[in-house]
Amino acid sequence: MPKTILQIPLDNSLRLAALETAKKQGFSSLQEAVRVFLTKMASQKVSVIFSDDVWLSPKAIKRLNKINEDIDKNINLSPAFDSVDKMMEYLNGDDKVRKEIRKSLRQKNQTSHVGA
Repeated sequence: MPKTILQIPLDNSLRLAALETAKKQGFSSLQEAVRVFLTKMASQKVSVIFSDDVWLSPKAIKRLNKINEDIDKNINLSPAFDSVDKMMEYLNGDDKVRKEIRKSLRQKNQTSHVGA
């Protein structure tokens, strides 16, 4: 198969960083890494998706950790509903309505688990 040369202008710092990564991944050279990538791309065995990584802030991580702890302790959870109407009543109601619904659902769940 005839060969061709692909020249790609890029910053030297980018070339060095890519070479370092390629070597860590077991490639003997950056050219080998590019050749393997192009071969896989041409045979549609690899696709490229560009996306930004999403990182949570320390505050968000702390909040999610607290939520997970609450779930593990079975506290601060919304009640399970036996109908959409009850759920909407709970969501749209005031604190008094919410307390009444929680109490009735708790009693219902306790009696339905007796003898189970």
